[in-house]
Amino acid sequence: MTVARSRSPEARALLEERAFPLVGRHHPADASDKGHALGVKDPTGIRCGVDATRGERRWLWFAFVALAMLSAGSCQGQARVPTIAGVVQAIEPTDTQATRFLLQSGSVTVDIAADDGLYPAGGGSPHVGDLLVVGSDDQATWYVVIAGGSSTGEAGHCYVFSVNGVDRAEAIDTSIGVRFPKTADFDRGPDTDGNYNEQPHAFCVNERGEIFAWV
Repeated sequence: MTVARSRSPEARALLEERAFPLVGRHHPADASDKGHALGVKDPTGIRCGVDATRGERRWLWFAFVALAMLSAGSCQGQARVPTIAGVVQAIEPTDTQATRFLLQSGSVTVDIAADDGLYPAGGGSPHVGDLLVVGSDDQATWYVVIAGGSSTGEAGHCYVFSVNGVDRAEAIDTSIGVRFPKTADFDRGPDTDGNYNEQPHAFCVNERGEIFAWV
């Protein structure tokens, strides 16, 4: 009669290693471990590679995706925000090459030659009746000039702003990198998805620098 021998824990581990090499195994990290030949140990002690368990690989994947989404969100949050907007009522020279513009909402000094003109392309020189939008960031003072035509700053006048944009709840992020506030009764016109990029449509901006329609 043959008597079955009980295998030691070491022998069982060796047999399992030969039968299932490196598949789904987790090797605890220790101070002397320099990394497995088929897996690299990260600072958390979790091995990244063939010998990482399925749960560990899934956890690492989700962490990577979350980090990518946070990075994308931070990039999208860099839109410029105006500090003053209003219709030009008068233009005054200064002791420097900059010009002082008296607006309905206050006054602002802009150096047309040196500051960053975002719209129209290449910058523009504001005239009385134009809508002037100004802001600043770490790089420079920037400005936007939207021609007023025959406007004198009356309420309800549409300053035609020919750019694309994306809806951001209470604002529109425009294709020139400036975030314009929307009015509470914003009329989205023919738009259906919050992406304003159809031509020849344009935004209507009021005398306070708020977008009130997509027409």
